[in-house]
Amino acid sequence: MDGGAKLPEYQSWLAFLYKLGVPEWIPDTCLLFVFVVLCLCIFAIFAGRNLSLRQPGKLQIFVEWMVQSLSDFVESICPSEKKILTPVLSALFLFILCSNYIGNIPGFISPTKSPLTTGTLAVMAFIFIQFMGFYRQGFKYLMHFVGEPVWLFPINIPIHIMGEVAKPISLCCRLYGNIYGEEMVVTVLIFLAIGVLKAPWLPLQLPLQFLGLLTGFIQAFVFTLLVGIYVSMAVSHE
Repeated sequence: MDGGAKLPEYQSWLAFLYKLGVPEWIPDTCLLFVFVVLCLCIFAIFAGRNLSLRQPGKLQIFVEWMVQSLSDFVESICPSEKKILTPVLSALFLFILCSNYIGNIPGFISPTKSPLTTGTLAVMAFIFIQFMGFYRQGFKYLMHFVGEPVWLFPINIPIHIMGEVAKPISLCCRLYGNIYGEEMVVTVLIFLAIGVLKAPWLPLQLPLQFLGLLTGFIQAFVFTLLVGIYVSMAVSHE
């Protein structure tokens, strides 16, 4: 080593930001995390302009269909909390979906291939689930840790605590493992075409990337679905 600062292991074209003063200890996936959020915000602002009731444009029709679909999806999970969950779960789903898909664009990597990103999402989801439980039930929410029968609380409490902790861990590992594994296989196939077969024009990775469009959607859907189910369980008074 030459003693200089080392750039992050995985780099996209956003790595040029390190030369503009971004601290090099910040992983490249964090830059892409912010980049995806900014892109979604810009899209929301652009899609919200020039709305029309009489002659909606194609973009407005698409956005309205997307919003209605997400709203129906949330209602099917937890109709009693539709007003709160619709914007939260919709934003979560769209962010994960775009983060999964951006890795298929040359020069980008998926932020969700990093356990830092998926772990952050899982912890945020965990905090939101606990918040909703306390918000709807107050301190009665703690009784679900006690369980039934009450006299078995010395056993029930540790078991239920471990169950709650397991939720964000499973959310993090499932999303991270699938996206990381997919991108590693794509990388190996590209290396095989360029380094071994000496045929950079041979797109060995394309079939897997097309499959990644499906798996990326499924992973975003499953993550969002599980968070919605966990919230539904937390606000339940049973």
